[in-house]
Amino acid sequence: MKYIDKKLFTAIVVIGFLFLSACSGMNEVLVGAAIEPNNPIQETEISTFTPEVPKIPEIMEFPGIVTESTTAPEPTATTYPEANGMLAFVSRLEGNDEIYIMNVDGSGTLRLTYDKGEDQEPDISPDRTQIVFSSNREGNCDIYKINIDGSGLQRLTDDPSKDSTPKWSPDGSFVIFTSFRDHNWEIYRMDANGENLIRLTEHDAGDHDPQWSPDGSTIAFVSNRAGNADIYLMNIDGSNPIRLTSSVAANSRPAWSPDGREIAFRSMRDGNPEIYIVDVETKSELRLTRNQTDDACIAWSPLGTWIAFCSDRTGNWDLWLVHPDGEGLVQITFDEADDVNPLWSPDGLHIAWVNDNKGEINLYINKLLENQPDLLTSDIESHNCSIIWVQ
Repeated sequence: MKYIDKKLFTAIVVIGFLFLSACSGMNEVLVGAAIEPNNPIQETEISTFTPEVPKIPEIMEFPGIVTESTTAPEPTATTYPEANGMLAFVSRLEGNDEIYIMNVDGSGTLRLTYDKGEDQEPDISPDRTQIVFSSNREGNCDIYKINIDGSGLQRLTDDPSKDSTPKWSPDGSFVIFTSFRDHNWEIYRMDANGENLIRLTEHDAGDHDPQWSPDGSTIAFVSNRAGNADIYLMNIDGSNPIRLTSSVAANSRPAWSPDGREIAFRSMRDGNPEIYIVDVETKSELRLTRNQTDDACIAWSPLGTWIAFCSDRTGNWDLWLVHPDGEGLVQITFDEADDVNPLWSPDGLHIAWVNDNKGEINLYINKLLENQPDLLTSDIESHNCSIIWVQ
């Protein structure tokens, strides 16, 4: 059965080059100019925030979208709801990466951070009131948090090495992050106020890209401790590490399904990057994409009925949707510029993504099928592709 979260959605388009994250210590390249953000390990393997959601209700088809299509669908007479809420994004408007928030109609832009360093990798708290991020404002990269009105700035870590990729736990009690303080990448956990720091992984190999399960009981991560990059699971205290994938090629970018039963990931086992799903209990795997080009940028819809991803199968990077059973493949962007890094809004009605249009960096909002983007704000000039839905 073909299905979708809501009848309608709109899309936010961010246009920009994606470059090296100052605090992540990596140079992670998709093919061409597009890159996925925030992985501290240098590799060509290409996480997304997946909010906890209720049980899947009855769902409907997209109006006007043709599956397996490489041409833009014709608009329908359906009235699309306007986007609502707020976005947080990273911009170099003042000459260095700072964090801003704005309404999705382009109004109410507010600068949250003020310093001469690089503020990057924002992640929103589950109650949507605070943002945790990495910053090198004191000379080295540490983890900070701030209220969404710009008040209450607090430094959470203080170490001469690099701390990066902070992620809130689903209940807001903890923050996990990756650190190079042990001379290789390891995963740490601390209370949301920065106290009670504990090391979760301890291995000569690199451990990185930690992702909370939706219920907060398990952490998925990537490690090359078995000789190549694979997906592992561990308890939130670091105990009972379990190898979830096993192949001779690299597996990376774990993304939990909203119900916590499956993890989508990117694999090089077929000679090119493809997207797979693995069952957390049985370890059985399903290949979702099949082509000779690159598929990346995995993002589950909040109801778990679609997986958004980016692919260069049409000659440039565009966004696609596919059901978790591999059926219903549909292309949703048709732009000559590169569209990458999709991010679903918490209500599942909208998608945000990054668009690289020859280095011109702007924020757009687009009613998907009408293909008439409205400019929200211009000259963002961000070299960091971080964008999150705040409310």
